[in-house]
Amino acid sequence: MKNIKVFSFFQNVGCNREPEDSWCPYHQQSLFQIRQVGKPGDLITPIYSERSVLVEGTSTIKLTYQSKTRLEIKTEILNSTQSRHFRVQEDDSMIKCTDKSCTTSIEASPKYKFCSESGTNQEFVYVKVTIGNLSQPALIKYHVACACECSTDVGPPNFCSGHGNYSCGACKCEDGWKGERCNQEDCPERGDTIPSCKSSIDDLDCSGNGYCDHCNMCHCNMTLEGSQYFEQDLCSDLCMTVNECSDCTDCIYNSTISQCDIAAFPSYTNVNVLSKNESLLNETDSNNRKMWVKCSMVVKDCSINYRAKREEDGEVYVMVMESCNDNNTGAYTAAPTVSIVLGVLAAVAALVAVAGVMIYKHMNALPPVPLNGVGYTDIDAVDCVGQNPLYKPPTSNFNNPTYGKW
Repeated sequence: MKNIKVFSFFQNVGCNREPEDSWCPYHQQSLFQIRQVGKPGDLITPIYSERSVLVEGTSTIKLTYQSKTRLEIKTEILNSTQSRHFRVQEDDSMIKCTDKSCTTSIEASPKYKFCSESGTNQEFVYVKVTIGNLSQPALIKYHVACACECSTDVGPPNFCSGHGNYSCGACKCEDGWKGERCNQEDCPERGDTIPSCKSSIDDLDCSGNGYCDHCNMCHCNMTLEGSQYFEQDLCSDLCMTVNECSDCTDCIYNSTISQCDIAAFPSYTNVNVLSKNESLLNETDSNNRKMWVKCSMVVKDCSINYRAKREEDGEVYVMVMESCNDNNTGAYTAAPTVSIVLGVLAAVAALVAVAGVMIYKHMNALPPVPLNGVGYTDIDAVDCVGQNPLYKPPTSNFNNPTYGKW
């Protein structure tokens, strides 16, 4: 809590903030004052009292005690919610004595730095006043108003246009709004350009990766996959950046496995087209975010699915996963010429193997035996009818009772 300045300590008409004080901006209000309390005592009156005192102001209390002569007065601060910068003493010029009693005055004054930043609106000081050898001292409680009470005021509904909170007699506006009623947009200057949340290639606010505020500024959704690659102005992602580059799309369409050296890529050094290697797709960065993002493009009516990532040095890497272009199969495994050569070599090897087997069988075949040569016997085929010597009759038989009934 900051210190306050009082317009009139004696009239107590209100409070005004210092430049560093934000308790009551643009507002004046009377400081809180308690009703004075005083209780008479047998030897001292009042024996107990309560008073309000303003910062850098003075409170004077008259004490009357039973004595024909002046007695010594001692003041002591017993307790205080603020430990320093509070002065209390007797005013010698105000002492008057009669035949039965004397009257004196006790003055108290909180100094300018009495109210600390950690304090409250109201602070308290308890002072004990000891008079001579009287058996009972007097006790005074001082209420010190350190700030206005306007911070507790509740403003009318919608007083701050739904863009702020009413406090201390004024609206405290939310970020992006200003004015006495928080009804004016507070947008940063963006030069001569007309701010917009839409890019030239689509009609989506913030490229569909965030939301547009009242100042036409994009706020990107950083929970989306690949959000580490979002451009700040329009939240465009890495896929959009690659697809907007015509030289990049030609390079990916032709699947040139090399460094493309894209001059039209002002933000990056190069675009590198890699061979398909799914084992690389599990790479993560220092924040455990996936580095490879899924992308797609259509070039010459050909749909291409690819993955892309960007390193910290700005290098962009692209890996084609699927494509309808026959010329880019090399982006998957190997170059087309290598595949054709391997196929031809495999066919030649198969033909050579078959020819070798046929030659081997021919060289190692047995010669045919002539029909009239030695070792050839002509066996005439004859019909033979006889009893099988191995045949045995069955050991049992069975007559079906239903046989012949139908």
